[in-house]
Amino acid sequence: MTNQDDMKQPESSETTPTRFVTVGDVRFAYRRFGKPSGTPLVFLQHFRGSMDNWDPALLNGFAKDRTVITVDNAGVGLSTGEVPDTVADMAHYAMVFIDELNLTQVDLLGFSLGGYIAQHITLSRPNLVRRLILAGTGPGKGEGTQDLNQDILAVASSPPSKDGMIALFFEQTETSQAAGAAYCGIATRTRHTLICEKLRNLSSSRAVAMTSSYRP
Repeated sequence: MTNQDDMKQPESSETTPTRFVTVGDVRFAYRRFGKPSGTPLVFLQHFRGSMDNWDPALLNGFAKDRTVITVDNAGVGLSTGEVPDTVADMAHYAMVFIDELNLTQVDLLGFSLGGYIAQHITLSRPNLVRRLILAGTGPGKGEGTQDLNQDILAVASSPPSKDGMIALFFEQTETSQAAGAAYCGIATRTRHTLICEKLRNLSSSRAVAMTSSYRP
């Protein structure tokens, strides 16, 4: 069953309902909220992250002025299907989702792996993307590019955990570590899943191979 959007868009990331749209054999879970705007801002999440990993303060800040859309891509979080092996296929599913919402133009914010996906979408369909925001990401594998940090790969390939989340996304300082712990606590309270512990992940070998060989 496909649940279409209605005109009411709750203002808060914590209270907006999870919606679903089905394309083929994949049922995409997503949330849409904020001030109605002509061009929505679509968020694409990091490796092993779901919609619940976004900081509500970040989402609500954007939602004051515009429509915000977060989504679990194929095989991730509350969505069905299989997690693709390549960034190109992840981008394909993201574009299928956007098209199913009848969005002719979007702004994209891609974080980490989501940034790779966002770049691929932009290169594949430049008319679809009005503005592109890349955060904590890179250009992919290619001549003149820097290889991924092996320490980061080691943590990202380990079983998901709160400590791993903090190690990946926060600096090794007392202030940053405290902020990481607070972030995990906020996320745990705001949604029914424990985002620091219940993260959908690929196998380690698939993850390392995919991220180290990606070319936009």
